[in-house]
This record gives sequence, C-alpha cells and structure tokens, in this order.
Amino acid sequence: MTDSFLHYRNEPGNMNSLSSDAAWNITEGKDGSLWVATMGGGLNRWYLADRKAGREVFHKYQKAQGLQSNTIYAVLEDREGFLWLSSNRGLSRLDPSDGSLSNYDRFNGLKGDEFNAGAYLKTRAGQLYFGSAEGVLTFSPELLTKNQHPPDIVLSVRSREKLLASVSSNDTLVPEKLVFAYDDDYIDFSFTALDFASPHMNQYRYILKGFDKDWNTVRKQRSVTYTNLPAGQYVFKVKASNNDGVWNETGAALPFSVKPAPWLSPGAFAIYALLLGGLIYSYKKAQDRKQKLAQQYSAKLEAQVEDRTQELYERNQQLSHLNEMLKEMSVTDSLTGLKNRRYLYEFIEPRVAAVNRRVEDTQKDRVVSGKIDITPSIFFVMIDLDGFKPINDAYGHAAGDQVLMQVRDVLRASCRDSDVIIRWGGDEFLVVGENNNIHAAERLAERIRRNLAEFQYQVGEGHTVTLSGSIGFSMYPFSVHGKADQMSWEQVIAIADDASLHSEKEWPQCLGRRVRYAKEFLGRLRFGQCRSGFSCRQRTYLADHLAGLVERGRGGEAAEEAAEAGCLRETRLNDRTHPRFPVFCIFPARSRA
Repeated sequence: MTDSFLHYRNEPGNMNSLSSDAAWNITEGKDGSLWVATMGGGLNRWYLADRKAGREVFHKYQKAQGLQSNTIYAVLEDREGFLWLSSNRGLSRLDPSDGSLSNYDRFNGLKGDEFNAGAYLKTRAGQLYFGSAEGVLTFSPELLTKNQHPPDIVLSVRSREKLLASVSSNDTLVPEKLVFAYDDDYIDFSFTALDFASPHMNQYRYILKGFDKDWNTVRKQRSVTYTNLPAGQYVFKVKASNNDGVWNETGAALPFSVKPAPWLSPGAFAIYALLLGGLIYSYKKAQDRKQKLAQQYSAKLEAQVEDRTQELYERNQQLSHLNEMLKEMSVTDSLTGLKNRRYLYEFIEPRVAAVNRRVEDTQKDRVVSGKIDITPSIFFVMIDLDGFKPINDAYGHAAGDQVLMQVRDVLRASCRDSDVIIRWGGDEFLVVGENNNIHAAERLAERIRRNLAEFQYQVGEGHTVTLSGSIGFSMYPFSVHGKADQMSWEQVIAIADDASLHSEKEWPQCLGRRVRYAKEFLGRLRFGQCRSGFSCRQRTYLADHLAGLVERGRGGEAAEEAAEAGCLRETRLNDRTHPRFPVFCIFPARSRA
C-alpha cells in the first residue's frame, strides 16, 4: 500500500461520474456500498463490487426518483438497513433494496423542513438525531408507524360544457359506458385520493387504454385532458397511493367510446365501395379508348422517329465532318497551311515503330561489312531561314508572312509527295521522310538549299528579296549498326537542329573549298564506334578537341584527326553554288577495318 489520494469529480457528459463536486457526507452501508450526499446532486451510491474493481460508477437518487430535494446534508442507516436523509426540504427514508422513497415534512409532525449540514448522530440504541433550523429532531425508526391504509379514489369526467360522470374505486356496479360524438374534441378526467394525512405526498398513476402505451406517474397533477381522440373503444383507469406509498392497486375505471364521423361510418363505406366500382368501370372504358388513341399516335410517332433519325444521321455526318476539320486545324499551321508540331507527335510513332520492326528483321539477315547501311531509316531535315528577321524589320510582318507562304511553295516543290513538311516554329521548318538509299536525304537537303537560294521572294510593291537556309539533317535509327535503341527520334531531331546551327556558324570556313565534316565529333562521339575502342571520357575529350579546331578555322585538320581516330565519314557539299550556306549532316561514323 502507498499513501496516495484519488479524486472523484463530476464529469459533464459522463452519466457514471459523481453527480456533484460538493459532497456533504459519506456513509458506508451494511452491504459495503458507499453513500455520498451532495449539494445539488442528490444521493450517490457506489456499489462494493464496482469499488473493488476500480469502476467509477455512481448510481444516483434525485428528485426524478422521488426525493423532495437534490441537496442532501446527511445520511444515517438504521438497524433495519433503511437510510434516513436530511435535506433542505424535510426528511426522507430510502429502501436500498428497491429504491423506494418515503418523504416526511412539517405535515408529518416535523418542526420545520430545513435541516443543517454536519448535524446528525446515531446512538448505540439506534436513536437518530438530526439538527435543523428549528432545533434537534430525534426519533427511533422502529417506532414509527406506516400509513397502511390504501386510499379510495374518486374519478370524474367532463366535456367542455358539463360534468358527464363520476365514479369511485368503492363502486361495485360497472358504470354506464359513455359515448362521445366524433366532434367531441375535449375530454377531461379529474381524480383524487381520499387520504388527507399528507395529501400533497399522494401519488397517482393513470392510463387511457386504447391510446396510451404505458402508465403515467404524477404527484401533484390530478387531472388530464385528451383532445381529438380517434373513433374507438377506450377505458380510462387511475391508481393512487397515500403519503407512505401504499397504493390502491384496484383503482377507478371509466369506459367510453368515440363514434366515427358520418363519412367514416359503415354506410359511408358501402357508398364508397359503389363509387369505387363505378370509377373502376369508367377507368377501364377510358383506358380502352386511350389505348386505341395510343396505337394511332404510335404509328404517327414511328413515322416522325424515322424522319428524325434520318435528320440526326445527316447532322451526325455534318458533325463528324466538322470534327475532322477541327482535328485537321489542330495539326495545321494557320499561316502556311503546313503541318505543325502536334501533327508530328501524332504521326511519327507508327512510322518509328515500322522502322524498328524492319531494322529488327534486317539485323537477323545482315552480313556486317565495312560499308555504312542507313536503310531502312527515317530522315529529319531541319531548315533555319537566314536573313528572315531583316525582312520583317524592313518590310513589316505582313511581308514576312508573304515570304513564309512562298517558302512553303518552294519546300513543296523541292520535296517528294511522301515527305511531310512541318512548320517547326517561326522561321524554322522540318521535313520528315523515309530513305530510299544512302544519299536520298543528302540530295533532298541540297535541293532545298539550292531552291531556297535561287527563288526571288515578293515582299509587295514590286520589291523582291533573296533568302537562304542553314540546313542540318540526321537519320533514325542513329546507329552505325542500325540499332534502333541507341537514341530516340526526339534526340535525332535535336541533332538535326544542332546540325543546322553548326551549318550557320561554319559557313566562313567553307569559302572556296570542299570541307569534310567529322560527323561524330559534332554528335559528341557518345553515340559512335571508334576503331581504337575509346572510353566515353576519351571520346568526349576528342569531340571537344575536334570541335575547337573547326571553330578556329582548321576544319581540314580536324577532319584528318577524326579520320585517324576512325570516326569520320565524309560528305560532299555543293560549294560551287552559294557556298556561303552549306548543308550540314550529322550521323554516326563506322569504324574502319
């Protein structure tokens, strides 16, 4: 055992907690229960079994259970096991076995109803003492007599206008049954117990059989009113107790009935049955006529449905055509009428998949040779117009739009019908097609370059200008052995775009001579095969070194070094006409044996 304290308090919302934090008195009963008297919370009982189990479950006795007040000052247990409770409204006796209560006040001989806290005593002889505002009350509980006489009961019934009947619990004859009309909407029952020892402590229970589901218990109320009772048979019964809780269980009873309204009488229902039969017959005839009309209407409706169906079909066809137009507009450049980037993402995947399948089939039967084979493949030609911005600045955006329309015509004339021309954005165009042979893409790039440079572009008011294009192209798959998993088609397009940028940067070194381009060093050598088996870091270093030579105007020297490393494949550039704007191609070189 350890010295410690446990606090028990009232917890709002917890019905099992102590009813009040203000405890006036604590008494242990013969059965081991703790009785806690509180201010404003009534009496609390904590059973021994709950206390030993550590369960904080307090059972409460309050005004709702029959106490005169919820403020209990003291609790004393007499020799018979009854509990005597002092309060500010008299004295009460509680039977712990069944929870029944008997209340005593000045009408039972007490000097006053107000007792004091802490003023109580039980002598060895069983005498009980309670201190009150009027002095000390002392008595021997076993000497108190109980009123054993069950009270007689008088029951009366009234309407709004008069008294209808009165019966007593002593009547031996069955009272005549009352009959109320359907419009008697007010019936009042009054009752009283003929016990005058403490009439204010008499209790009553009543029930209206046929209407109430259970007995109603009241103390001071001695009348009850029912309104608008439905038609039927009823019995009103009342019981009463005296001041000590002795009940007259026989009670007084008064039977009565309420007549139905004329429209709810048996005769009325017979008329209703006849009317219902006539209505059913009329309804059947009306339904027959309606069915005939419905058949006629159905035939007419079917014809209308057919017409409407045909109309909807035609509208659906129009809608499908409009959807196709909208779809076409979503993948078409609004200015040039060429395809846009979105179209590329929609159409390229099936073509790439077909190339991958052909590459896989080709790889099974290919005999490796020293010659590069780039078929089957897809080429991407990126065209970047040179000098387009000055046209916009000098002649205005309308003239620039006119020039772009003419560039579109030049590209269409330069490309094959199977090639797809895409306006990539601004002054950039992309041509996508399939290679028939190793030089197809190169010849197409040269043809586009030449046609763009030779065309005279109209800018309005009789003025013409010339344009050129920096062109780069590359092929998918981007692999010396035709492997499709080396790079994605998006990366191949990025290489072609990079090639067009290099073409624009490298044109000063192309004047008056043929330049051989080291394909792999501009592709950063990360995607090729080197004869010497360079590592990734070595290939990156070599690519940067060769690119630096080209930038310093030493392209020929760079090409020779790349050839020695086994990562160069030459391509001829048509520098006899318009050498200022070369075509630049990047694709992987093959190791030489």
